[in-house]
Amino acid sequence: MKPIHWIIVLCLVSLLIACSAAIPGQRSCDDLPSVEAIRRALEQHAGMRTQIEQLNPNAIVFAIEESQRCPGSGTLIIYHATAAEAKQIRRLLGETFFGIPYRLRNV
Repeated sequence: MKPIHWIIVLCLVSLLIACSAAIPGQRSCDDLPSVEAIRRALEQHAGMRTQIEQLNPNAIVFAIEESQRCPGSGTLIIYHATAAEAKQIRRLLGETFFGIPYRLRNV
């Protein structure tokens, strides 16, 4: 292989590594909370959970999605029906659900 080919290959590999590390919403296993920690937070802050669910009792649902990459870890998912509900949820919670990262999913 000519030296220029090696340079091209190295650039492509570096690009692939950089792109795979920057997948939006993809967290490292160290950054994911345990499923047990998510359950505890949901139990300890049941009042806030109820308040959010009451925004639309027919559509807002809290769920724990267990990670396939990181056994024992997971993500808190909050399903909602409208952009207005998502905005209200973000306003009530901020960046995390009492220290637990969450993701909003429109249904």
